[in-house]
Amino acid sequence: MSFLVNMDPELLFLVCIFYILVVFSVSRLGMSKAGGITRTFILSLVFTPLTGLVYILSSPVKNLIHTVHYRCTHCGLEYTEKHEHCPACLKEGNKHRLKTISMKTF
Repeated sequence: MSFLVNMDPELLFLVCIFYILVVFSVSRLGMSKAGGITRTFILSLVFTPLTGLVYILSSPVKNLIHTVHYRCTHCGLEYTEKHEHCPACLKEGNKHRLKTISMKTF
């Protein structure tokens, strides 16, 4: 601990920035796990990033559901069924394509 007191302030600042970057990196790995980003971030920051990594590896994977929606490029309405053109815009006599939107829900 005494080496931190005698350390150059610029070097101490760089070590702290590096530590926080490692903590952010480890916590991003927890995105798809049941533990989540926030818990992993706090655990990694308070203890060590290695502890956060062990926590991530031991927690189960979240159940991901992939859904696809289709959004009109003109009016912005979304549909769950695939159409050639937007049904609302077709009623007005306009033909606008639907854009595919892929979503992940937990």
